[in-house]
Amino acid sequence: MTDLTTVRTADLHLIMSVAGAKNWNPEGSPDIAQAWSRLTEAKDGLEPGPVPGDGQFMIIAFMGHTELTGYVTDITIGGEPGFRIDLPEKLWGGNELAWEEYSAKVLFSRRPVTQESVRAAWDETLRRAEERRAWQEEAAQYRQAAITSGPDDEVTCICDDGDDPEPGCPEHGHPF
Repeated sequence: MTDLTTVRTADLHLIMSVAGAKNWNPEGSPDIAQAWSRLTEAKDGLEPGPVPGDGQFMIIAFMGHTELTGYVTDITIGGEPGFRIDLPEKLWGGNELAWEEYSAKVLFSRRPVTQESVRAAWDETLRRAEERRAWQEEAAQYRQAAITSGPDDEVTCICDDGDDPEPGCPEHGHPF
């Protein structure tokens, strides 16, 4: 059995882009050193941590019915206080563009949550997306089969075992 660990895609790309160089030094630049550190932690079984800063994991809501879950830090936007929310897709999916910023003036509510609960919700979202993708792929195959089979195709009775007619049997007049 292979152990799987989540790593940031951007970290992998950065390290792969410089790893082929002779005398490669992972401490050569701060960006490379940070990426190397996160990959080493992931290899050793530690989850990638949140974006550095004085923040915490929260469910935060803003006026306009906008509710987000992620790593929230206080920021300044145009001289006014605000919030930056790093979404799970950024933290564990490697998408550097998965963040949002809002002015503190539109804050409605915020509730602290644990990193584990946010990660569990993210993993569940990925699992459901994979199930939905598999279902859509299967449905597309059935649609294609329905399109390519015409009314003149021979239909085999599904209750040819001698028992009572089964629901859905075209030979005995039951609809599908």
